[in-house]
Amino acid sequence: MEKRIPKMRHNYEETAGIGYEVGLRGHRLILFTRYMMERGFNNSHDSYVREWAHRFLAKDEWNTSDGDGQRVLKKLNNKLERFSRGEYE
Repeated sequence: MEKRIPKMRHNYEETAGIGYEVGLRGHRLILFTRYMMERGFNNSHDSYVREWAHRFLAKDEWNTSDGDGQRVLKKLNNKLERFSRGEYE
């Protein structure tokens, strides 16, 4: 019987797909996907990516992030807010 090795690296679409499966949509899905890619968490097991998707769904990502993660969240939120106002980079 062949042993299945968990997938370790996700591309942008796969990471977003996991967030979508969990229930993230719109701004929350974009924020989750960008956060995971920027932090390098897309190199993690599927279960860890899914755990973070649930954190974003519960809007608990700020409280469960370390200082570096909070800086990334702040930067991404600022970018998304400017974009939604039509201020493109």
